[in-house]
Amino acid sequence: MEVMKSCFFTRNITCILILFLIATSCQKDRSQLLENLKKTSLEDVKELYYKQKVFSKINPKDNLPVQWEPLWDEATLKKTNDSVEYLFIPLHPSIKSDKNQKSEERGAKTYLLVKNGAEFYTGIYYGKSKEEIVDIWTFTGKMLFTNLKDGSSNLINYKNGSPYFDGSVSVKKKGTSSTKMGWEQNCRTEIKDCSFQLSDYGCTGQILVVRSMDCTYPTYCGPLWEMIDSNEVTTCYNVWVDDAPDGGGSGSGESDIADFNAKIDDTKLPDCMKGVLDTLKMLDGNSVADMIKKFAGEVPGYKLKFVTENFSDPMQVAGTNRDNNTGEIIIAFNTNPLVIANVSDLAIGTTMLHESIHAYLTAFFYDDPTAATMTYPQLFEKYTKKKAFSNGVQHETIAKDFIKDLAGSIKNYGELKGYNLDKQIYDDIAWKGLLDTDAFKSLSNTDKYRITDRIMAEQYDTRKDKGVTQKGVRLGC
Repeated sequence: MEVMKSCFFTRNITCILILFLIATSCQKDRSQLLENLKKTSLEDVKELYYKQKVFSKINPKDNLPVQWEPLWDEATLKKTNDSVEYLFIPLHPSIKSDKNQKSEERGAKTYLLVKNGAEFYTGIYYGKSKEEIVDIWTFTGKMLFTNLKDGSSNLINYKNGSPYFDGSVSVKKKGTSSTKMGWEQNCRTEIKDCSFQLSDYGCTGQILVVRSMDCTYPTYCGPLWEMIDSNEVTTCYNVWVDDAPDGGGSGSGESDIADFNAKIDDTKLPDCMKGVLDTLKMLDGNSVADMIKKFAGEVPGYKLKFVTENFSDPMQVAGTNRDNNTGEIIIAFNTNPLVIANVSDLAIGTTMLHESIHAYLTAFFYDDPTAATMTYPQLFEKYTKKKAFSNGVQHETIAKDFIKDLAGSIKNYGELKGYNLDKQIYDDIAWKGLLDTDAFKSLSNTDKYRITDRIMAEQYDTRKDKGVTQKGVRLGC
């Protein structure tokens, strides 16, 4: 500051030179620091690349005339959201017999993708054109996204460089960004990802490698093409890929519902239950947050936490309480073997939805009792405020106001999982946990017996003697 003040008044050329040198030095130091950070990160990835023998995974066949090699000098770092980064490293088809021969990939653009510096994937971008793909950041077409650890592949639609939702699919996921993709469990094994090499220089003056996802032979340059590679791939179409690589969004444009789902703490859930919860978050218009919004007019601001606990009572499937210290609403699932040994995903999914509504009612009465009383006066009509927190009276509210949405949500879940079930099954299991309500007791005996059998079948698999079998998949927790 003193240097700048003196310069301002004296206009001394020496001061100007000093400022220039200081600015240049700072800029150089900052640039050098960024370069060092980038270099260190890339070196770490390279070390992991060789340690995990990734080269052999992208070149599994030794008899091919080309091999794919990373162009490390062209690596680019892109953010998908605030917590996920992808390092994009172009893979180049080198001619084994003569490294000096030029080779060029047309019809596709292949990258080695490194997620958060630790997980390796390949991404093959391709479209209708057979020309060279120059810029994937504005790319429109598809990408075959393959996990090099387990070999699983997903086919992702891209529009202007970002994953996008295919409008022909009826259900979409609301992710942590405004980008949407389809969710449709449609996987099949097929011959895909064929590579063709031009066997003569005469046509283009160089050796070309063409990637064709549908294995169609190139038509230009005549019959000079040789298919040098193909893969049998089990590909899942329109399946959501968490944090699918894009042009570098920062997670802006989040919806309130997506934000609510993203803040759910499921770290204490076993994987068998976590998978069900992940699918429930993807329900279009039928997630917990969606249902609450219909009645409350807004998505509540409380945080939801899922845990497990071993309750002694085998008939208590779950329980919901509020942590007075943190304000979190905690939903605990009973890990008693009698409870979860035979439970299906439909049963657990219904319980998660059911208990999440309890969580909403509990939080609502704690956070804004006056508004809660006005919104749900029936909870206070015959009971004191203390009793209003009991399961029984809340169940009456759920049966009255939420039963149809519960049925619609679990039906939506089943459709996402590919189940082809009669609507009646979803309508029946929605009553899970509500058999003590006046609404249920008012049903006909025929309906009550059918509903009870369905619930017991999905939760305990104890109705085979009546010919009622589980329709969901047993979790195996």
